[in-house]
Amino acid sequence: MCPERRDNLERRLTALGLVIYSESSWLQYAFTHTVCNFEYRQAVTMTSEIEEYLSLLKKLTGATSDTDLATKLGKAKQTVSSWRRRGSIPLEVQYELAEQYGPEATPFPEIKYAVQMRERLIATTVFLSLFDEQRAELEPKDDPSRYVSWGRLFEHVELELMKAARKVREASLDGDPFAAAELVKGLLRAGKLPDVQRSIDIWIRDVEVDD
Repeated sequence: MCPERRDNLERRLTALGLVIYSESSWLQYAFTHTVCNFEYRQAVTMTSEIEEYLSLLKKLTGATSDTDLATKLGKAKQTVSSWRRRGSIPLEVQYELAEQYGPEATPFPEIKYAVQMRERLIATTVFLSLFDEQRAELEPKDDPSRYVSWGRLFEHVELELMKAARKVREASLDGDPFAAAELVKGLLRAGKLPDVQRSIDIWIRDVEVDD
């Protein structure tokens, strides 16, 4: 029964433009655990926390009422009221919200994990590209301590790169991580990620001073 539910949900998510990477074990983990345990979690968790969840969605979207929230989410006016009556929000909607507003937009740990891993994959891809661009001048093999420095730089910029990955989700072709990473790099080159660029500039300056 669980595989049937999973296949059905995968078709529905694909129709929404949320591509499922079947070869990715982390997303398979999310699907298996989320879909198979959905009714149980829905009854135990969502019913008791629906008001808190809707309040969180209003905060994330800047909505001031149920009607305003429905409008910002692109749903019919009565949709939020129906969620409150049922004490739950459809699983595919939660995936969609988490992809758009971040992992905090869902109470389900499996969905949080799947979205975080996708954003982290994009952030890591961007960072490795930046590493390749700078390694000619700051090659770690010439000074092994630079591996630690590169790691610290990644710690500083990872969160901002993950946020940027969220921004380009709809523009990236079929949700492809590489395409999304290229879009994030475009934002960086265009000066749209000033915090990331500032961290990189400070780091490069500090490394050059140490040399």
